Amino acid sequence: MNLVWHSINLPPNEIYLDKLLRCGQAFRWVKNNNIWSSTLNNRVVFLRQTEDQLEYASLTSSQKNSSNIKKLQPKLEEDTQDDVLGLISNYLNLQISIVQLYKDWASKDAHFAKVSAAFAGIRMLQQDPWETLISFICSSNNNVKRISKMCHALCLEYGDFIVEYAGTKYYSFPTPVQLASRASEASLRELGFGYRARYVYETAQMLADDKALFMQLHSMRSSSFTDEQVHEFLLQFKGVGPKVADCVALMSLNRHSLVPIDTHVLQFARRDYSYKFRGRSNATLSSAMYVDMKRFFVDKWGSYAGWAHSVLFTRDLKLE
Repeated sequence: MNLVWHSINLPPNEIYLDKLLRCGQAFRWVKNNNIWSSTLNNRVVFLRQTEDQLEYASLTSSQKNSSNIKKLQPKLEEDTQDDVLGLISNYLNLQISIVQLYKDWASKDAHFAKVSAAFAGIRMLQQDPWETLISFICSSNNNVKRISKMCHALCLEYGDFIVEYAGTKYYSFPTPVQLASRASEASLRELGFGYRARYVYETAQMLADDKALFMQLHSMRSSSFTDEQVHEFLLQFKGVGPKVADCVALMSLNRHSLVPIDTHVLQFARRDYSYKFRGRSNATLSSAMYVDMKRFFVDKWGSYAGWAHSVLFTRDLKLE
């Protein structure tokens, strides 16, 4: 079966898949024969890029809710092209043009203007809040390769099989109920989650036991909540500190100005911007410094500061 491809006119300075899908925002995209694939909303999405177009295709199962993998066959979703386009457009935040954002940041920031040309097309994804929450709980003291391995393991062990295509089996990201009922702290430790196993399992339990809380997590995208309210809401989950809360808020809850601060960001703030906290180059990242540095970057880049930070973060990231 051949994939049915559709296209969006989109130049590489608006999106550069090879950097965007490996820069530490999302962890389940896999590249094979110049095609990126992952599961979104119980559907397999395929993306590839030409000189001035983003091309996409989609598969879903021809039989829903069956536990017999052998009976599940790929189904081309030609009749739902608009749905797939909407899904992809929302996920990639295509309603926002980053070409103008880059120009704006460059006009305010000489360093950004100097280095950003080589890192065009880095935009912020709008991911599922639940998956993003679990993914970034896994990110504590971790690297992109290991986080990706953990996220894939969650899908394989606890998610639902969707389809097999070109020798690859695709699984959904498990829901809180699936993870709380099928996993345990011990089983997650066996999969290599280490101390993060307890945080992942207890967070899944919290959301599985409280449907209102799960709905509230998704409702945090609403503009009726302030960035501070969203940040505080996320801190209630196990394994979530200020940086993880800001990552989840930025990458799944439309909090575009939030800049997640870690030692890596602290390093380039000092190196490239001569940042000092209260006139001193403190060796450790205190709570007060965290807040001050977030304000520092918002003052420099404006309401999409989190997006600008991602460009510079990607620049420093060693992509394998």
